Amino acid sequence: VCEQATEEMNCEENLPGFWAVINAVLFDGEQGWFAPANLCADVCAEKKLIDLACDACSERINVSVDYMADEETQVAVLAGLLDGGFCDGFGENAEACANALPIVLPTAMNALAGAPRDWVDEFC
Repeated sequence: VCEQATEEMNCEENLPGFWAVINAVLFDGEQGWFAPANLCADVCAEKKLIDLACDACSERINVSVDYMADEETQVAVLAGLLDGGFCDGFGENAEACANALPIVLPTAMNALAGAPRDWVDEFC
């Protein structure tokens, strides 16, 4: 990520804290990437408990993670954050956030999509 950032961004110093804030929003338990409303919208819409087979669970998660590498998905997530006022929370650093987010978010989403998924079956 930092290879793509400008020197003024102080990426190596600022990235851990910046990613922590992005992570908290992107993976929020209520509205985030893996929130039941997003991951299992079809099942949740029926408002009944079902026993989701492990294979079906793994497939849902893998498809969802695959979408992280989709450029249209990345553009939509980026637009949602920028248009939703994500960077406003950075106060005087809002402009720096708006400049860094288009670098950090797609790079991180591609890295997450390309990471090993040995955790998925165990999670399900």
